[in-house]
Amino acid sequence: MAKGSIWRKWDLHIHTPESFSHQFKFENEEDRKRYNDNIWDKYIDELEKVDDVSVIGITDYFFIDGYKKVLEYRKKGRLPKFNLILPNIELRLDIFVDGERLDYHILFSDKLSPETIENDFIRNLETSNYYQESRSISRENIEKIGKEFKQHEQAFQGKSDFIIGCIQTSVSLEKVKDILEKNKRIFDGNYMLVIAGEGWGKLRWGSEEHNPRRKLLVSSHAM
Repeated sequence: MAKGSIWRKWDLHIHTPESFSHQFKFENEEDRKRYNDNIWDKYIDELEKVDDVSVIGITDYFFIDGYKKVLEYRKKGRLPKFNLILPNIELRLDIFVDGERLDYHILFSDKLSPETIENDFIRNLETSNYYQESRSISRENIEKIGKEFKQHEQAFQGKSDFIIGCIQTSVSLEKVKDILEKNKRIFDGNYMLVIAGEGWGKLRWGSEEHNPRRKLLVSSHAM
């Protein structure tokens, strides 16, 4: 390098229309017709307007469907300004803070194929259904979980099985770490564990939350 230090912006928390909870929408009916009702085309157009960020993390809850969709556009020559695009899986841990589950992120290297991440990581994750039975993480199982909760709770009516299932799904951080460790040959050096500072910061030092807060901190590579 002929220059000194070069500072680049990274934005590693960008959700997509595949996220069960998102706010992407058309501005008006004319906007909808322009994109032929394809919100993904609009999403990519908006993302291409960003010109001061070098690396982005495509984020979805529990899955990487959005990341795979972005790669499809990338192969067609879209999103050329970004030097690197990474998959970011946002998980909800089985830890409650102020009545909400604690969010946690796993950033994977682009050296890992989407199929490897899905087969060797996501499908090994486990959650519990309405009856507290263990279920592996898959779209089918999350939809079944959502359907079970809707059958027993009126407040969940009016939303899709998938959305309710995602709201009720949580995983253990210890299980996450165990999967990564057991598949060390695949994942070693190819992931980062990132804690969401907003939720973590609500856990109090010097209280019964002290040790859980410490364990989350030392288990993470970044915040």
